[in-house]
Amino acid sequence: MFCVVHVAAALGEAEIAREAHGLLEPFADLPVVPATAIVCFGSTELLLGIAATTFGDNDLATAHLERAVTINIRLGNRPMTAYARATLAQTVGGERGRELFDVAITDATAIGMTARAELWTQARDGVADRISIRRDGCWWVVSHRGKDIRVEDLVGMRYLARLVANPGTEIPALELVGGENSGNQPVLDPVARAAYLTRIRDLRAQIDENPVGAGKLEAELEALLSHLERETGMGGRGRNFAGPAERARTAVRKAIRRAIDTIAMTERSTADALRDAVTTGYRCSYQPSRS
Repeated sequence: MFCVVHVAAALGEAEIAREAHGLLEPFADLPVVPATAIVCFGSTELLLGIAATTFGDNDLATAHLERAVTINIRLGNRPMTAYARATLAQTVGGERGRELFDVAITDATAIGMTARAELWTQARDGVADRISIRRDGCWWVVSHRGKDIRVEDLVGMRYLARLVANPGTEIPALELVGGENSGNQPVLDPVARAAYLTRIRDLRAQIDENPVGAGKLEAELEALLSHLERETGMGGRGRNFAGPAERARTAVRKAIRRAIDTIAMTERSTADALRDAVTTGYRCSYQPSRS
């Protein structure tokens, strides 16, 4: 399970992480020990925290990781205490994240975890430029470059929090809004389309039979042809009403844009970084390497 959670996190497999979280949760108060009991991988809370981060629940992840640090200290497991603290630092970000990294790096260096200490040093030095979003009561707190920005509970903030918690992972807009893709609904159903085509044929026949004084018939024909053209897509296929996926794409784009515009009223540089790193569409993602 230790490996499953870490691989799920590395690959951004949210559903596997969620399933692993459910399986491990009953054992949250126990340490992770292989059958031979040669080593101890520390508190199960660490795995629960990593899993929660992977499926996008930062508040839950933070709570698990804070408990992981406390329990690992109580277990006397210094390597896993440092690891849990560094993982928590990556989750919370901001100034608190830098402080947690400092402690983890000091402890890791002291016990010979030099490779880890070097990795965490690089992460700490870049943490100020990364963005983290966490819930605080009825507000969202956006941390960036040592500043904490409080934003009201907008729908777009929920979407942003999910994306930022899963950097590099594409999440369908339909999943963000919690919808199901039940397909598109045609603008013109087959019966209506057939009726239009029948009427057009009748009008053309009447105009051919009596071209003199066929002004009204020609006007009706022109109107029908124009309407049918507007509702017909490429290759003569009927156009569709926006289905759930299209509505989700539009809703997510508008909600995220409004949230970022709200952030810009307080901190424009953070808003600009989000605009550059967040991509919306049928699939949405946060790519911090672009910010």
